Order: sequence, then structure tokens, then C-alpha cells
Amino acid sequence: MFFRSLNIGLKLVLSVAIAIIIGMIILVSIVSVEVASNMEKEAKDSIFLTSKRYVNYMEGILNESVVLTKGIAASLNAMFDNV
Repeated sequence: MFFRSLNIGLKLVLSVAIAIIIGMIILVSIVSVEVASNMEKEAKDSIFLTSKRYVNYMEGILNESVVLTKGIAASLNAMFDNV
């Protein structure tokens, strides 16, 4: 009812404005979904790489103690063999 009483120029401007607003809403929605998806993927990749680095760090620490234990065992065996 309200739309009928307006002149043709105002109807055209109002139609274009509504179309632009709807288009912007759709564009913002699509961009938001894509950004959220990308951020989730990047966060997962970052957590994966961080955990991998930590595993390598812990493996080095554990291997160091194993090598140290083997070295001490070899030294003790050599000392007992000489006695």
C-alpha cells in the first residue's frame, strides 16, 4: 500500500537500495563463513605443528637420558671387567 503511493523515481531508488542492502548482507555472510572456515583450518594447522615440535623436543630429552644411561652402563661394565 505504501509503495503504491510513491512516484516512479522514488520507487526505483528504493528498489535499488533494497537490492544493494540484500546483496551486501549476502556478501558479508559469505565472507564471514569463508573467513571462519579459514581461521579454523589455520588454528588446527598451528596446533598440529606446535604439538609436533613439542614431540620432537620431548623425544630429544628422552633420547638424551637413554644415551646417558647406556653410556654409564658401558662405563660401569668396563670398570667391572677391569677389576
